[in-house]
Amino acid sequence: MVRRILAGLAVAVVLVAVGYGSQRLAESSWNAVVHYKSPYARPLVEGEAGRPLAHRLVLVVIDGLREDASRRMPNLNALRDLGADFVAWAGEPSLSLPGWTVIISGAPQEVSGVTTNWYKGPVQVDSIFAAAKRVGMRTALAGTPGWRELFGPWIDDRRIVPDPKYGDVEGLYRTDAVIADAAIDLLKTPARLIVVHFPGPDVAGHSFGAVSPVYAEAIRRVDEYIGQIHQAAGQGTVLIVTADHGHIDRGGHGGWEPEVRRTPLVLAGEGIRPGLKGPEVRQMDIAPTISILLGLPIPAHNNGRPLVEALEGDLQPAVKRWVDQQKAIVDFSIRQLGRSVPPVANMEVLTGDVLSAQKALWTSLTQVKREKLNSERFRRLPLAAGSILPVLLYAVWSAKRGSLAMALGGMVAYFLVALALFFGRGFHWSLSVFNTEEQILQFFTARMIDAVIALAVGVLLAGALSARRTPGEAAFAGLDTAALVAGALVLQVAYFYWLWDVKFPWYLPDLRLGFKYYLDLLQLTPVGLLSPLAPLLGLAGFGAARLLRRVEKLPS
Repeated sequence: MVRRILAGLAVAVVLVAVGYGSQRLAESSWNAVVHYKSPYARPLVEGEAGRPLAHRLVLVVIDGLREDASRRMPNLNALRDLGADFVAWAGEPSLSLPGWTVIISGAPQEVSGVTTNWYKGPVQVDSIFAAAKRVGMRTALAGTPGWRELFGPWIDDRRIVPDPKYGDVEGLYRTDAVIADAAIDLLKTPARLIVVHFPGPDVAGHSFGAVSPVYAEAIRRVDEYIGQIHQAAGQGTVLIVTADHGHIDRGGHGGWEPEVRRTPLVLAGEGIRPGLKGPEVRQMDIAPTISILLGLPIPAHNNGRPLVEALEGDLQPAVKRWVDQQKAIVDFSIRQLGRSVPPVANMEVLTGDVLSAQKALWTSLTQVKREKLNSERFRRLPLAAGSILPVLLYAVWSAKRGSLAMALGGMVAYFLVALALFFGRGFHWSLSVFNTEEQILQFFTARMIDAVIALAVGVLLAGALSARRTPGEAAFAGLDTAALVAGALVLQVAYFYWLWDVKFPWYLPDLRLGFKYYLDLLQLTPVGLLSPLAPLLGLAGFGAARLLRRVEKLPS
């Protein structure tokens, strides 16, 4: 008996250590994404300017505008008829500051290092603002403070309007109206690159949902402002309208959902081919397209391609500049990964077709990344696979004591309850479940409470299933349930570790799987820390089942 008690205490101590370790690992892994340090965001050789296709360009970024909602905007649809119409896919995390950085630099989140809205600027990658500054082209912005944070040093004329507050309907409408007036005023200045940011639809989406009347009204008003800006811009101006991200129906973004990542991209005006329905492209393709339209040097960290199918004029010199920039960023990235740069096709081939050139240039980097990642996975495999052994050994030990069946029943109950509490509320593995940043801590705390509830149900069931056994066996069945639940979660964590590690020095992991990994760690924390109470709950389940059996035997 004493040996069994000591063994149970040892198991509880190990589980508490696992719970504490999972809490620390969750903090570390969260920070590895939030404070991701890109090895690619370093100064690079700057490219040359070229001949412009247009005199002036106005870029309108409508925050939080879903692509499907953009089809209900009459003025924007008129621009579609006049020019080129694309769907641009945003990257992940699909948040505002990361999206703005991609649009202005062509550098995805993994390259720029801007992964959240908590990033403190200025950005460390090259941008069209910086390129314009280098060649003496005046720039201007009408928008919210985040743009000044990211790109302030390179913008000549900044008209900054405070962010509207969530839930303030008149405030978000008023903010967009002030920005529209500022944008029209900027059209009277010498600025040749003007960026206009409307935050209203995003605030409406967060506050009321993306299928709400307030969201629809915010979009309707912004559409009117687009018509006013287009009319005031006049000849010689390119107008580009896009969004940083969309929203899920109930409001929220950051994840992988198509309604979040699909954004409109409309180009109209001088140098734009009329009536073009283009293919689906990437958000990072906007920056090199703007660079060619204005004759700017292509941002050195750009990963996108110019949308040449939408452009008119002599594009061969511009494509050559883009190829030079792409060769430089690919070569630099490969060297940053500690590999030698393989030869690529000759320049004549590369300047023939943009899509073929992009594939030829990036194939080598993709292969190098794949090989490096597979090499690291091979090194992580023994430790990840080794986590299976203690779980199996514990299951065998539990089987010898006769409590495995009860513990497995409790474990199944745990996961059924935990999954029902998560998916039953309409959640899924995505950053979009946070409607605002302020909800993050509350959301994760609630998921830990769900784990406590699920563990209590599982342990009580294991104790009840032990009703025909002794109280000591029921107590151990409760502890075994906690141990098997912890073991199952550890195996899932180990699987993510094998695929992506727990720190990310040169890449961002699959964020959908990463979200699940984080939730597994959050579950593991209370399961481990509360495991010393599992024997008591097992006994409670045992006692309740015994009492119920006695009641059933009483004469009616």
